[in-house]
Amino acid sequence: MFIFVRPTCNVVYKLIFFLILAFGINYNSFSITVGSDDSLRIAIFPKSVGNKKWKILVGLDARRSFFQTQKVKINGIRLGVQYKGVHRFGFGFYSLSKKIEFKNFVVDKADAQNPTSVLVDVNYNSLFYERVFLKTKKWEISFPLHLGKGLFKRQYLNNLGNYKQWDKKSFSVFNVGFQVKYYIFTWFAPRISFGYRHTYKTLPEIQEAFNKPYYAFGLSISLGELFRSIFN
Repeated sequence: MFIFVRPTCNVVYKLIFFLILAFGINYNSFSITVGSDDSLRIAIFPKSVGNKKWKILVGLDARRSFFQTQKVKINGIRLGVQYKGVHRFGFGFYSLSKKIEFKNFVVDKADAQNPTSVLVDVNYNSLFYERVFLKTKKWEISFPLHLGKGLFKRQYLNNLGNYKQWDKKSFSVFNVGFQVKYYIFTWFAPRISFGYRHTYKTLPEIQEAFNKPYYAFGLSISLGELFRSIFN
């Protein structure tokens, strides 16, 4: 007896995520060499970079995006490991730098000052995987993927002038993009990335507000390389 289960959106995105992960790990690499100087060497989908197999990664990740018509700032931190210099995976933790305020909002509460002011707060956690696509001595281009869950919270201004909890809604999120990184030192590199954020398993209005392109910048720090540079 066979039972057919229709795949949910969450299952589909997880399948896509792990298929890309498997593709990134098993992809046959090749390199293009320009001249004999190492600074001119270009490697595309390299199998490994450097001599260290495993490294601990800590990264600050500030993102810029849009919520409806407002520009928003999302602060985050990434904690994970790097394998052979080309595979990075771990966890990301993100939240709005400050709540977003909307004026003239109608709230279905008896004590609301309709139209009233509404504060919106968002935070989410994600599992990330990043594959290095192109590598030179100083520059690097990679493809980061994020799959996670978050919480959307709204507060309204009541008749007493206080903000009260209106509602809380969970959502799932899938981010895909590309990232450019420049290594000032072997352990320190600023980075900038562009991509698209897609939310699902939530209310249509949240999807409409959050299914947007984003751009981000941050800093990557390799603790192992930092310690080696200090003690060497």
